[in-house]
Amino acid sequence: MAEYGTPTVDYEFKVRVTDQDAKPVEGLQVDLLNGHGDKKKLTDAQGNAELEGSYTGFRRDHQVVLEVKDIDGEKNGVVADKQDTVEVKESDFVSKGSGSWNNGKVEKEIEIQVERK
Repeated sequence: MAEYGTPTVDYEFKVRVTDQDAKPVEGLQVDLLNGHGDKKKLTDAQGNAELEGSYTGFRRDHQVVLEVKDIDGEKNGVVADKQDTVEVKESDFVSKGSGSWNNGKVEKEIEIQVERK
């Protein structure tokens, strides 16, 4: 009898978004594409957003895509939307999986730079 499933990794991404002058940008929507769990968090006054959940379909070295969107218009200044591909390495894992389909937990701090218009 065959067993079917997809490897899942739990994640905690601490994202900091700054502009081209290294100043934090508030009010931007940050989303992990294809993730399951927290989605579409807004950056705070320091440009920080934290995403947690699970991601299906990879084991160790992998890439994930974070999307940053300006959804508040002129309120905090207009910035160009951006998608950023982030490398997740085996060294980013803080725990090993349970041996079934859970491959462990990743914690990573991510810096994303956007451009003000």
